[in-house]
Amino acid sequence: MLAAILGQLAAVLDDFTVNRFLGLKIKWQRYHAWQDQAVQILGDGEDPKRGRCLGVDDDGALLLETATGIERIFSGDVSLRRA
Repeated sequence: MLAAILGQLAAVLDDFTVNRFLGLKIKWQRYHAWQDQAVQILGDGEDPKRGRCLGVDDDGALLLETATGIERIFSGDVSLRRA
């Protein structure tokens, strides 16, 4: 089983090396649990950001549609909660 998992992972990493995140974006959007959901993003020491999760951009940044426009979220400590 481990060999099968590692084989699949190697194929994904090879694709990522060539196409960067763009090659994985379509699959990410399909399986992203928060796609088009109202969410709030909690960051360390920051007020929550509220909006609709639009998925990710070509670089892998989370896209949040807020009252002031679309924000790109890069933080590694993002915590999503239903709004």
